[in-house]
Amino acid sequence: GGSGVNSSWTATSVSAIVFANSKLYAGPWSTSTSNNNSMVYQWNGSAWTNIGGNFVNNSWGGNGITRVSSTTTMNGKMYLGLGNVTNAAQVYEYDGVTARRIGGAGLDGSWAANTYEDITSITSYKGELYVGLGNSAGDGEVWKWNGSSWTKIGGDSINSAWGTTNENSVSSMVVWNGNLYVGLGTSSYMADIWKWDG
Repeated sequence: GGSGVNSSWTATSVSAIVFANSKLYAGPWSTSTSNNNSMVYQWNGSAWTNIGGNFVNNSWGGNGITRVSSTTTMNGKMYLGLGNVTNAAQVYEYDGVTARRIGGAGLDGSWAANTYEDITSITSYKGELYVGLGNSAGDGEVWKWNGSSWTKIGGDSINSAWGTTNENSVSSMVVWNGNLYVGLGTSSYMADIWKWDG
């Protein structure tokens, strides 16, 4: 994959990759914001097919969103965290046929428009979707999706979490021994790990 090999992309980077429903998915992108370079390709073992980006399968498109920053799977569906520029922090759900936006720009109680640049991490925990936001000072927050609405559960001192001016990004998340662990940082002396028990 890459450089057009096996019907693939010519982008400059692959920022996300995930295995879902017996297929491999990759998120190539380029640094140019002059057009929509954020794509998702599916590998069937011999060739790549573009299944997301540029409005393919009801997905995102247009200028601005330049990267699929994070991916995960839950209940047979793939979830894509987008970002890289202002207001690009959006979450899409892909069921193998079509994509739909489920988070960002205030949709269903999610984070406000023109505020966050990136979905820096994404995972599932206890049957719900968790996303980490970030990129700029104070942006490091964790939000939970229950299938119909969003709730902020970490950051801004919510639930005894870190404060509003400290962490720039929720860079990573993993589930271990029944708890969700989040890795924070991107600025000096901010490499913290926090535990969420639900």
